[in-house]
Amino acid sequence: GHIGETYGAMPFDKEVAQEQKPELQAMLGERWQAQWSSKDQLASNLMRQRGLTADQVILVEDDPQEVRKAKAVCRTLLVKEARGLTPSQLEQLIRCSKGEVPGRGSVCSIL
Repeated sequence: GHIGETYGAMPFDKEVAQEQKPELQAMLGERWQAQWSSKDQLASNLMRQRGLTADQVILVEDDPQEVRKAKAVCRTLLVKEARGLTPSQLEQLIRCSKGEVPGRGSVCSIL
């Protein structure tokens, strides 16, 4: 898993880390929450713990490699810009969550 400065720290990250507000500190990850090596492993473990099937889980991710690995575990949505979901990606996620099979070339893969 990735906590701390694995991806680098943005100004907002540094500001939150310096503040001692309990409500902000509670949102920071702890070491025990990062005991996984890849998103497909994490998704698989969480699915097993919660009794979920592949069609009930969608991994939303900006790393194409993580998406490729997770396709064998659950449905995926690749967010290409790594800046949050665009309105069209959000619409795609909603359609996928309803079980609608996306059209050819869609970023949401259905097993």
